[in-house]
Amino acid sequence: MDISLISSLYRAAAYMPSFFDAARTVESEVREAGYSIEFVIVANDAQPGERALIDAFMQSVPTARVLHVERESLYASWNRGIEAVAGSVIGFWNADDVRYSGAMLDAVARARGGHMFVDYRLDLEYPDGRRRIVPFGTPTRERHLQRMSVGPFFMFTPEAVSSRRPI
Repeated sequence: MDISLISSLYRAAAYMPSFFDAARTVESEVREAGYSIEFVIVANDAQPGERALIDAFMQSVPTARVLHVERESLYASWNRGIEAVAGSVIGFWNADDVRYSGAMLDAVARARGGHMFVDYRLDLEYPDGRRRIVPFGTPTRERHLQRMSVGPFFMFTPEAVSSRRPI
């Protein structure tokens, strides 16, 4: 498995339709590029409507798995997900986030080049005199709504969480 994405969901029904649509798009783009991807959904105290949306996603993406848990912290869910994944590069993608498949593929290439941690940083921009953080390059609203310009905030290899070596 090349890419593992972990999603911790809690009371996220309002975000799930667009999140799952975006995840299906990313899954398709990653597969078309010749890579494999898995999704591990950590469903915290999922309500019946949320379970139905999750089940529909599971049926449409064969490499998706769900872990149903009682409510736990975001970090506990992420750690649970890390224990469950098989990818050579791991990232987090929660329901209210936007992700771009190109950045994930870049993370795989960087991991294969020896990097254990890939951080997609932001630039500062002052076009109107106000300081704000923006992705590299100036995105348009349309481009931002179609794909995340910065990619995942960070991705890492399994060795990054099991190694005592500084990343």
